[in-house]
Amino acid sequence: LYILKPSEGGSKIPLANYFTEHVFSLTWDATALLKILDKDFVMPGEAA
Repeated sequence: LYILKPSEGGSKIPLANYFTEHVFSLTWDATALLKILDKDFVMPGEAA
């Protein structure tokens, strides 16, 4: 997983372990859970 830097069009805030987000498509929606195995959070520009 790579988090885009703000200069690459990404977010300025880090993603924390067990981050949840609602994902939408044209015909469905679901809740996504981000589980990072080796870190507590991922900063923009980092990989996990």
